[in-house]
Amino acid sequence: MLKRLCKAVISFCFVALLCSGASALESVQVQIAPFKTQISDIAVYNYGVEYPIITYKDISYIPMTYNLCKKLDIQAGFDPDKGLYIVKLSESMPTARVENCFGEAVVNSVDEDYTAYLPEYPIYLNGIKIDNKAEEYPVLNFRGITYFPLTYRFCENDLKLMTSFSEERGLVVSKWSEQLFCDHFGTDAYVDYIIEHPTDSGDIEFLLQKSGQTKYTDEWGNEQTYGYFWWERYNVTNGENGDSVEKTGTYTSYDDYPPVQQYAKKQFVPSDRFTENNKKIFYHKTQLADFTNSYPIVSFEGSEYLADNGITFLCLDVKLDDMPQRVPYDPMHEEYLYIIDGNGIRRLEAWDKYSKVENVEPDGCGGYYIYSQGYYPGGYSRWLMPYRCVYRYTPDGDFYEVTVPDTNNVRMIGVSGTKLYVEATYHQNVKTLQGGDMSTVNSGFYSIDAVSGETVKLFPYFFGKTFLTSKGTLYGITSYSAHPRVINLTTGQEMQVG
Repeated sequence: MLKRLCKAVISFCFVALLCSGASALESVQVQIAPFKTQISDIAVYNYGVEYPIITYKDISYIPMTYNLCKKLDIQAGFDPDKGLYIVKLSESMPTARVENCFGEAVVNSVDEDYTAYLPEYPIYLNGIKIDNKAEEYPVLNFRGITYFPLTYRFCENDLKLMTSFSEERGLVVSKWSEQLFCDHFGTDAYVDYIIEHPTDSGDIEFLLQKSGQTKYTDEWGNEQTYGYFWWERYNVTNGENGDSVEKTGTYTSYDDYPPVQQYAKKQFVPSDRFTENNKKIFYHKTQLADFTNSYPIVSFEGSEYLADNGITFLCLDVKLDDMPQRVPYDPMHEEYLYIIDGNGIRRLEAWDKYSKVENVEPDGCGGYYIYSQGYYPGGYSRWLMPYRCVYRYTPDGDFYEVTVPDTNNVRMIGVSGTKLYVEATYHQNVKTLQGGDMSTVNSGFYSIDAVSGETVKLFPYFFGKTFLTSKGTLYGITSYSAHPRVINLTTGQEMQVG
């Protein structure tokens, strides 16, 4: 979304809701924060901005304006019928400097009470609906903008923010960093996680990577800080009465923990059967592509995927010298997809040549899904973009792109039975290098049935990693939280880890 959408989509919608039924909304009295405030690298002059830091029940609240969300790596989206969706990202896009995070210049008084409202629209934070009426410190709407309380739960578990307060500096709000995290938590600092594949029993096992630090005095008498890592192994069991998380071990090196049985995936096998002659590329003696009237070929490579039923998928990756003067030099990629069956070799024309094939998996109905590692919709592919796509080759020989309504980026997670599981997101400016803002309203995790074609949204979008068990249970593990959680995306059940 563009900058103007902050007002048009979020602020205007909220104002419209307030104006249309303000008398029916529950109101509370709030105050302008009287102390110094710094958020990220911005000093906030609460006495003179349109959206200042406010306090309610002695808890500070920050405004979720478009620009401030960008500063804090947060993406927000609003739909009058569906509600407000807020997602914490690892790094927001674009990363350009944003200004005017607190609105226009106004005059505020710390001696007056101001009216804020409890929103009636649904609020989803990282995909999980907030029961706002049950919150001791609820989300508020002040001057048409959503305000979030700086409680431990929202800061550390949901928005991954750090807060501190002192008489000298006042309130300081900053994004997490590894160093800040270690300083704050000492020897129990969660840094990252390593996903491992599900087991054949349908359970999942994964490693949680943590870091700690200790201080010591070196031989010259100087105090030093020594950092170290360890790994904790967990098992998530899908039981009749719900899921449970159990810690199964702690390991100080990769060599210590026992191996996890992983699902075997057939990978593309590099082939030496591709040749070039006069800018024409052949597979055995069959011509695949003709670049006579194209850019010079820098290099090419072929790979093949041996599917069942005597079907082979061929991938031809060609690097072209489209702009030799570019610094640093980086040739353009084009990839072509072919199929070999009883009818010979033919190109699957629908495949976007700017997509890079990642793998092929059976669809459970005798056909196959072919999905991409990434592509660049702008045309000059360098495979640096996060956009993905999924295509299906049916048993009848049809070949088409799998789409999810109101999204334009589909990442395949896996297949169980006849259902395809994907992460689908919508990006406003797909033809820019930054990709534009993501719609948190439309984005989410979906299942698509290969038989009926039914598309079901399982869970709203959140930033993290997902994995599918052999029983067809889809899980996600958070990376937005200071303390990780596993979520069963099929049932919505949350499980705290660590």
